[in-house]
Formats: sequence, structure tokens, C-alpha cells
Amino acid sequence: MAVQIQMRRDTASNWTTNNPTLAAGEWGLETDTLKFKIGTGSAAWSALAYSSLPSGSATLASPAFTGVPTAPTAAADTNTTQIATTAYVQTELGAVSSDSIKDADNDTKIQVEEGSDEDIIRFDTAGTEQMTIKADGTITLTQGLDDVNAVLAVQIFR
Repeated sequence: MAVQIQMRRDTASNWTTNNPTLAAGEWGLETDTLKFKIGTGSAAWSALAYSSLPSGSATLASPAFTGVPTAPTAAADTNTTQIATTAYVQTELGAVSSDSIKDADNDTKIQVEEGSDEDIIRFDTAGTEQMTIKADGTITLTQGLDDVNAVLAVQIFR
């Protein structure tokens, strides 16, 4: 003869309304919340604490998601191993300017065009323009660069 094990099950509302006493070791499942309690044989449903599986026991190593899964969106500049949602990625990409690369205090940068009709790449360090490259290929070096550096820079950018 086969042994059949059944778990008592009902909605959270019905468990609360009926408030039964589960036998010692008897499981009771809330079908709408998927929470469960294990009976003591003497305590009513409302007096029992919810139980859970041991930490990590229900974790899948490589779950395959289908449909449109959702997840919490991390705060800006989060640097952890948590999942990055598309909302987080869009926020971070929006913070990156498409026309310049800057350091933390914005005084050293590579900037492409200051205005919409200007075709110049500017290289600034410590808030001072050091070099420009114009659309026609003209390279202008400024601010204390000696001749050797100027020749090297022209060779690199041509």
C-alpha cells in the first residue's frame, strides 16, 4: 500500500477565520500567499509563527526567466553584484554625457563640440584648454607644451 502525504491548505483569510489547531508536525499552507505554518498540536493557527525553508534551499543556480520578469531598481551609482534592471541601466547611461568625458571635479575633460555648429574636439586639463582638433585636421597646441610634445601630438592625431 502506497503512503500518501497531504498538506492542509486554504486561503489566508479562511485560515484566520477558522483558526484551527494543527496536529503536531502538521503543515498548513496558505494557497494565496504560499506561506506555511507547522502545527504544535496545541496552538491555534493565529498563535503559530510562519515557517520557512532553510536559507538558500530554494535557490536555483541558473534560472531561466520567461515573459517579462521584474526586479527592484537599484539606487544610482550602486556597485554590487545585484541584478541591474533596464531602468537602472538607463539612469546610469543618462548620467554619461554624449558630448564629453570628464573627471570627478569636471576640470579635466575631452569635449566634442561646445556648440551644435562647431566641429572641434577640445582637450582640457585642470580647467585650461591644452589642445584642439578641428574638422579640417588642424591641431592647435597651447599652454606650455614644448616642441617635442607638439610634434608627438601631431603625429599621433594624423
